[in-house]
Amino acid sequence: MIIETERTILRNWHEGDLPAFHRLLSDPKIMELFPLKRTLEECVERMAFYQKAYDEGDYWWASIELKETSEVVGIAGLLKLDYEEGTRHAEYEIGWRLVPEMWGKGLATEAATGWMNYAFDTLNQETIIATAVHQNAGSIAVMKRLGMSCEIEAFQYPGIPDSHEHLQPSVLYKITRDEWQKQKRLEK
Repeated sequence: MIIETERTILRNWHEGDLPAFHRLLSDPKIMELFPLKRTLEECVERMAFYQKAYDEGDYWWASIELKETSEVVGIAGLLKLDYEEGTRHAEYEIGWRLVPEMWGKGLATEAATGWMNYAFDTLNQETIIATAVHQNAGSIAVMKRLGMSCEIEAFQYPGIPDSHEHLQPSVLYKITRDEWQKQKRLEK
């Protein structure tokens, strides 16, 4: 399964994507608001895990490839929630991450829109959530551009180590299928 937007192709990872994948999980600027930077060896394992999960339809944490250059510039997708603590307000969480030189160009919103359409139109989801650490103004702005509203202003995101106290609390935004469809109709 591949999703195309105006400027991007959202697809499963290819072996040749490893350098971009590693950068997206290890670059200090990209990972500033995430708890764990990944080594190259960890990225090899993680990418294989994402490829398998994508193929099996468990969740889609996909590459964002620019149509114009075929360059992988980010990650976006739907993550099937498998925990109860704190964020069980939907079956799927949407997320994204871009290389810094692509920040502010609308690519995160564009890729997320492609995934939201898939979640609501194909998967028939009722609600999609998104989370970010409270100081991640860029991601919160994307959530708002997607029409999501703040459901929880401060909660302890599961899995963030105590050593990364500066990444707590997190915010949780959500949107329902009805809200998404109404917003799409208004945009036409």
